[in-house]
Amino acid sequence: MSQLAQIDMTPEETAVLEREATRLARLLSASEKFTAEAANPPVPGSRMGHARTVDLRDAYDIAGLLIRACEDHLRTTLLVLKTGPLPSFALYTLLRAAADAIVRAKHLLDPAISEQTRLARGMNERLDNINQLSKAMAAPGRAHYDQRVRLWDLRSPDRSLQFGAARSRSSTAAPQTWTTSPAPGGSRT
Repeated sequence: MSQLAQIDMTPEETAVLEREATRLARLLSASEKFTAEAANPPVPGSRMGHARTVDLRDAYDIAGLLIRACEDHLRTTLLVLKTGPLPSFALYTLLRAAADAIVRAKHLLDPAISEQTRLARGMNERLDNINQLSKAMAAPGRAHYDQRVRLWDLRSPDRSLQFGAARSRSSTAAPQTWTTSPAPGGSRT
C-alpha cells in the first residue's frame, strides 16, 4: 500500500482505535445474538409474528436483511481495524454503507407506525430495488418491473395501499411509490 493510501497514527491514536475496535466487536456480538433471538422465530403475538402469519412480512424481512448488511459492513471494518494498515478512505465507504442500511432498517421497524404504513414502506424498499435493477437492464427490464408492481398491488389485503408518482432525489423522472390510503377525515402517512 502506498504511503498516500494509509493513515499514520500516534501511539495514543492507536490505543484509542484498539479500544473502539474492542467495543465494536462487543456490539456486533450483542447485535447478532439479539436479532437472532428476536426474529427467529418472532415473538408470539408480536407485530412481526402477526405479519408472518398473514404473509405480509415484507418490511420485517427487508429490515432483517438490512441489519445483516450493516453488521457485515461493520465486521469488515473491524477486520480492517484489527489487521491494518488503515486505508485513508475505504473505511468511510464501509461505514456509510453500514449507516445507510441501519437507517433504512430503523425506518421500516419504527414502532410508532401502523402495520399498513410498515407494509407500504417495505413495498417501497422492494420497488426501489426493482428501480435500481431496471437501470442496469435493457428494455425487457421494464416488463419485469411492471409484473412485480402488479403482483404487489394484489398483495395489498384491502386495497388500502395505493401506487402513484412521487418525487425522488435520484432521478428526474417521477418514480412510483406506495402510499397508504387516507383515513376518513385524515391525510396520507
